[in-house]
Amino acid sequence: MIGQELGKMGHNTNEPLPDGYTMTELGPLPEEWQVVRLGEVVVLRERMRLVNLDE
Repeated sequence: MIGQELGKMGHNTNEPLPDGYTMTELGPLPEEWQVVRLGEVVVLRERMRLVNLDE
């Protein structure tokens, strides 16, 4: 998994990123991804809770 290869806590900026990746404020991400606020891609509703279907 690329996140594990690059390290979740940071990336050594002296080493080049793999092809197709770019450095963002969150760390290395695929070039086709965008960093956006959660509210820009989902509708948040009050008084709703997430349920773990595995329980």
